[in-house]
Formats: sequence, C-alpha cells, structure tokens
Amino acid sequence: MKKWISICIFTLCLIFSVNCVWAEGSLSEKQSEAISLMNDLKIYTDITEENASNAITRAEFAKIIVRVMGGESSLTNAPRRIFSDVLPDNDAAASIELLYERGIMMGYGQAEFKPDAVLTLGEAVKVMISITGYSEWAEQQGGYPSGYYATAVSNDILKGVSGAVNEEVNYTDAAVMIQNVLEGKKYRVITGYENNSVVSSDNNEEYMGYALNIYRYTGIVGAYGNTSLYSADDEYEENNVKIDNEIFETNGIDFSQYLGMKVTAYYKADDSGYYIMHVVADKKSEMIEVKSEDIAENVSKEKFEYYDNNKIKKAKISDNATFIYNGKKLDVVSDADLQADNGYVRLISNNGGSTYDTVIIKDYETFIVDKAIATDSLLYFKYDKGSLDLSNGSNINAKYFAEGKEADFSSISTGSILSIAMSKNTIGNLSAEILISNNQVTGKATKLYNKGTKHYAVLEDGTEYVFTNEYISRLDEGQSSTYEPTVGNEGVFYIDYFNQLAAYAVSGTSKNYAYVVNCYYEPGPATGEIRLFMKDGTFETYTLDKKITFNDKRVDKADVPEMLKTTSPDGSVNQLIICKTDDNGYIKNIKTAVNKTSETYYVASDEEFVLNAHPKNSAGVESGLRFYKNMAENKPYNFVNGKTIQFMVPTDKDNEKVYKIETKLSSTDMALPAPLYLYDAGPGGALGAVVSNTASEGKYSTPCIIDEICTAVNEDDEVGTLIQFVGGQSVFAGDHIIYDQPTTNWKDRVDYSNIKVEDLKHGDIIEYTTSNDKVEMLRVIVRVDDIGPIRIDGDHIQLNGNMIADVISVADNGRTAVVKYVDRYGAEQYQSMLVNSTTYRYDSSDGEIYNSSASDLREGDRVLINSYWWSPKLVVIFR
Repeated sequence: MKKWISICIFTLCLIFSVNCVWAEGSLSEKQSEAISLMNDLKIYTDITEENASNAITRAEFAKIIVRVMGGESSLTNAPRRIFSDVLPDNDAAASIELLYERGIMMGYGQAEFKPDAVLTLGEAVKVMISITGYSEWAEQQGGYPSGYYATAVSNDILKGVSGAVNEEVNYTDAAVMIQNVLEGKKYRVITGYENNSVVSSDNNEEYMGYALNIYRYTGIVGAYGNTSLYSADDEYEENNVKIDNEIFETNGIDFSQYLGMKVTAYYKADDSGYYIMHVVADKKSEMIEVKSEDIAENVSKEKFEYYDNNKIKKAKISDNATFIYNGKKLDVVSDADLQADNGYVRLISNNGGSTYDTVIIKDYETFIVDKAIATDSLLYFKYDKGSLDLSNGSNINAKYFAEGKEADFSSISTGSILSIAMSKNTIGNLSAEILISNNQVTGKATKLYNKGTKHYAVLEDGTEYVFTNEYISRLDEGQSSTYEPTVGNEGVFYIDYFNQLAAYAVSGTSKNYAYVVNCYYEPGPATGEIRLFMKDGTFETYTLDKKITFNDKRVDKADVPEMLKTTSPDGSVNQLIICKTDDNGYIKNIKTAVNKTSETYYVASDEEFVLNAHPKNSAGVESGLRFYKNMAENKPYNFVNGKTIQFMVPTDKDNEKVYKIETKLSSTDMALPAPLYLYDAGPGGALGAVVSNTASEGKYSTPCIIDEICTAVNEDDEVGTLIQFVGGQSVFAGDHIIYDQPTTNWKDRVDYSNIKVEDLKHGDIIEYTTSNDKVEMLRVIVRVDDIGPIRIDGDHIQLNGNMIADVISVADNGRTAVVKYVDRYGAEQYQSMLVNSTTYRYDSSDGEIYNSSASDLREGDRVLINSYWWSPKLVVIFR
C-alpha cells in the first residue's frame, strides 16, 4: 500500500472582506516589509522596491511557488515536456512539471502553459488556495474564480491586496499574499495511507514552519557579540545574538542597529542551530539617533535635549535605563558621557516613545599614528596621546574597519588617522572599534573660514573639509607640533574616516629641494653657474642672478661658491639646498640648512630648513641608518613616509649617471648608506628629505631575479655582458668577477660555486657587489632547476640574510605565514613572517615569473625570503 502526504481541504463558513490598498505610486509599510521578507527568505531574487511593480509571468511565479512550498529538493534535473510551449531547457520547466504533478498549476487547453503570459490575480489566488489545501472547499463555493477568491478572503490570504480576478499581479501583490500564507495557520494536511488517512486541521505552527522549517520569535535584543545589556563581561560569539532567552546565529545580519529593541526574528531551524534570515522591529519600538552636532549643551541622564530642525526637543530617559558606551554596558554614567563629541547617542523605547529605556552612546576619539609595530600590534600616537597595545595579551577586543570593510591591524601605518571608540567598563574586556583612514591629501588651501564653532578649509580642487573638534581644541590650546593650514601654502591634510580634517603638516614636497652638484664663478666674464640635481630626478644648470639672495640676505654672486663651502658639512659646495629659480634660467634664492644635529629632537616649522641628523658611529665615523617600519633605528622621532624625498648621491659627485631619487620610502624596511643626512623633521617626526650615498659598494645587494643575460654596449661604448633583472634593473658584469658562496649550512647543502655569469638563466636568483658600477662579487642564491632543501644563509637571518623555507600555513588575513627552515645546527625551525614586501612567483609549468603578493601564498609552497630583522625585503614563491 502506498504511503503519501498531501494537502487536503476542509469546509468552512466564509466571511467575505477585502482590505483597502495603498495610494498608487508608493508602497505601504506592509508591502515594503513583504518584499524585504521575500528576498531574505530567498523566495525572491533581486527584487527591490523599485522594480517590485513589475508584473510576474506565469513561469516566474511557478519558480516562486516551489520555493514557498519548500519543494526545490524535489525538482528534477531532466524535466519532461508536458506543455507544448515549455521546452525542457526553460529555466522554469522543472518547477512547472512539479506543480503540474501536484495539481497546483494545470495550464490551459491544447497542452499550453503560457509561461510568458502575465499572471492574473485569479490565477495567483487559485495557486495559493491549492498549496494550502483548500481547493475542494473553493470548488464547493463556486469554483474558479469566485469560489477561490472568496476562500482566499476568508483565509486572510488577500489581506492587504485587492483587485479583480483578471487584473495583472506584480511582485508587490504576490509578496503580500505569500507573506499572509507563510504566517498563517489555515492549511490542511493529510497524513497516513491512502485508505487510512488522517486530516489534520489543528495547526500549532505557521505554514512557513510546516513547509520551510522557518519560524518567528519575538523579544528584546539583549546581546550581540561582545555587547550585552546584561553585563559588561557578558560576551557571545561574534555571529551570535541573544533575543530574550534564546541564542541565534545572526547569519550575517548586523544586529547592532537592533540592540535594546523589541524585534521579530524569522529563523531557520535545523540540527545545528537557529539561523536568523530576517528581522523586523516591533511597531511600538522607537529609536532616535542624535548626531554629536545636534546634542544640546545641557544634557543629563534624566532629560536628554537635542536639536531637530533648529528646534529643541526633549526625551525622557527611564530611571532604570541601560547605558551602552562604545560597545559595553556602563554601570556608572555621568552627564558628560551623553555629550558625545564625535559620534551619536541612540535612544530606544519599546513603549511608543513615552520613555527611553536603552541608551547607546558611540563616541570616537581621533588619533594620528606616529608608529605602528605590526608584529606586536602596538601603536604610538602623535600629539602626546601615548600608545595603545592591541596585542592578544591585552584586554582589548578590537575590530578594525577601513574603506567601509572589516580590516585588520596591518591596514594601519605611520600617518594613519584612527577614529577609535573605546569602552570604559571596569569589568570584563574592553571593546574598541577602530576606523582606519589612510587619506592624506597633499595640496593647498584656497580658503579658510569659520561658521559658528566650526572651522573649514577649502582645497584647490574645491573639496571642503570641516575640522574635527579635537583638532580645533589642539589649535586653541597651542599644542606643540599642531599647525593650522595657511592659504596658498602646500601641506598634507590628514582626513579621517568621516571625511573631516584631523591634522595638517607641511609637505616636504612643497619645498623646492635640490642637491648642489657643482658651483663656480669666473671673475673675467663675471658670470657664475650652479649645477643642481632636482627632486624630480633631473639635472639643471642655472646662472647666478646678480641680485641673488643667500639665506635671506642679498649677496654678491661672486661669493656664492665660497658661501656654499662654509655651510657644507665637508667644505665643498655639495649639499642639499632649497632654491628659487625663474623661467629665464636664473637662480634667485638659495637657502642652506641650519645645523640642528646637536638637538635631541628638533621640530622644523613651516619656514625652516634644518639638518636634523648626520649619523655617526661610536668612533665618530659617518654611518648609515636602518629604517624599520619606516622609523629610524635609535631615532624614534624620525620617520620616512611616501612624501619624504630621498636624494641618493654617489661618492664621486661628477658621476651624474649614478644620482637617483627614491620616492617610495614607505614601502619597505631599508638601510640607507653613509654619508647620510636627515632634514626637516616636521610635526610628529616625518622627514622632509634624506640625502644618502647611492650604494654601499662591497656589500651584497638585495637578491635579484635574472631575466636574461645578453651582450650590450654601455654608456662609454664598451661591449660587455649585461645582466638584466626582472623589474627592469640591470648591471654590467665586471671583467674579473669573484664567485662567492654563503657560509654555514647553506654552502653545505647546495653548492653553486661552479656557476658563472654565462650559466645564469631566466628565474635564477643572485646577490652581487659592485665596483665602479660593475659586478665585482657574485653569489648564486637559487637556481630554479635546483632549488634544493630548506636552509638558511649565514647565522644572522635577523640582520640580513636569505632562507629557503616551506610554507606551513597562511593566516586568514593573507599577509602572515608560518614557514619552516633548517637552522645552522641542522634543526628545523618555525617562524611567523609578515609578508609586506616585493613578491614574485616562479611558475615551473611555463617557466615564467609573475608579479605576486602575500595573498598568493599557499600551504606547501617553497619560498625564498630575503629578510631584514624578520621583515622580508623580497619574497619569491616557487610553485
């Protein structure tokens, strides 16, 4: 005997009634909610309020109804051609077949379904009655269409919908009807065997629970993730929400907007838990969100006043109200806590607004990052605002956001503008929401003005920025290193997450830096010239103007060369200057740096040009300097960023082809060779300019990947062997290259000492030293056809070295990897590496080298890492 389950019918007395509909051209609250519900329950796909007025075709409605019934798992992958006008490849064919087999949509005469015809109200009603089991009753009431229409009215299916049976149905009409069905209990189920069936008419659950395992739950949202109305130390999983006494999975829904509100949650129940699919606030719940600028001057816990269209309004806060301050419950609340400086106050009532029993305060404080140590998750701030430890060992649960998306600590760098909302609870972990902005605009202010208590700056492109309140306070207090923009002067505008001006600093790029290559004066013709290496990387020769100004004083042009020698560190004319030239080829003004090297830390003002440091070692010998995470080693108040200009000057000042300008100083850790000069450490320590040697001859370079070896002619018309590297750089091989190999177990494991320049091929990786701009010493680090085992180069990978390692795992952020290598004792070691440097990938399948990134790392990759204090300068992935 065949066991079956089907929808049955039951005779009921009907009362005919139809509700009024909305005004044409707008949607009622019920209609908007119905459309939202259909999308969240996956019954609709990409139907918005804007296109919800579109008519539904019969084919599209068939697919929708199958979803309403929960019948998608019963769809066949090979539908039959039941109707002459529905081919098997029609995307609705399987749904139409299922509904036909169940007697729900039977089509028309002559085996037609008319899939592209617009659905009518009468047809929609018939389908709704069929899936809820009332077809037989509807037939007894007069059949199609009147009997079905009357039954639908009686069963509240048409509540919120009206129209004649032959009128077209749009997505809005259908959404309202489907919601009425899903939330109704008027459906009939037959269970049992064909000759021993049982009719169930006493339904305790709604149709959506019966058909879809979707249920409704109503209560107060009391906790969401780390935030709880109950206690500051009451925490839940990030994707969990507590409504009254039940815990649900949020399924990606942001419940922070519902905290403290009475809501109805639509959730799917299965063996693994409850997953919320849709949520709607209770009609009696009322929320007022007041922005900082609209909060009145005098607010208190008893009486909250705010401006609405320039009118004062009042809200009564309940005596036993719960206060949430920046994500955590605050048991001791002051009136000052309600005066959010940069954020909002949200008042929530569940009794129609007579009193507000939940108060949520969000107040962001602005910080400018002076130094960010990613390995320790430690931040140091400018403007005497201390530091912040965000490591796993701290008691702060931090969430990071950048550009509207969730981020992590690695998005923070020197100069980042942070808006931090930090909780003040005394029990449990602290909560911090950190909004990251790296928007540093270099430009000039064309207008500055005040309006009330607000300050504004207008830039050259017409963009207007309002000053943050915190920035205004620092200006009013005259805080050290705090500057206000001036009209016409170029600077760096620090723009926070809310597009407000949080700080301003003079831009190094606004100063016309130039390096003096040569300068002379000839008494006979009474002419003089100065040869300059400009900050754009060009060389220019200017004539000394007869009215030239030197360090703000009018001088005789004949004295300029000797004056340059007196201001130079080594008695030559060679040095960094600031100059002013004209279009006729004359230099009008020269300014040399004021020596402030004796100062522990000197802040250069807008108009000053100073030499901050000329590093020397303990023996008084000029030395280079290492910059780690953009900060100068042992000089914590000097750092380089993308605006710092580096002049790389050779020892032989006449060798102009070796002069270079480096403009990407913030991209990686670096070591700048001596002699080294640091200029114009401005507010917070950002350097305006750096002069360094072009290279440290005799020291090995960062590894380079061979592109090709070829014969070429150099600038002196000499034929030689050119080593061309991936990335475009190249160097000529010397005539007598010394081939070297690293020490310790690197040499013991792989011997490349017999590899000469002519043996190198595409993808091989080398290091080299130079003498007279040609390769003097060369060592092979990796050959792509003989990578060899994991190993380490030398004893001091911490200082500067290479390793071949296996990738063990990659963090979710795609930037940190755990790698395994063999140390000098032959023991396997594991190390966490933050990969934030130049990265390439060698693909053995085609022999090509591709630009890559840390996100390309995969478990099982073998990698070359050239490291500088564990922070890679170069990573090559071999796959």
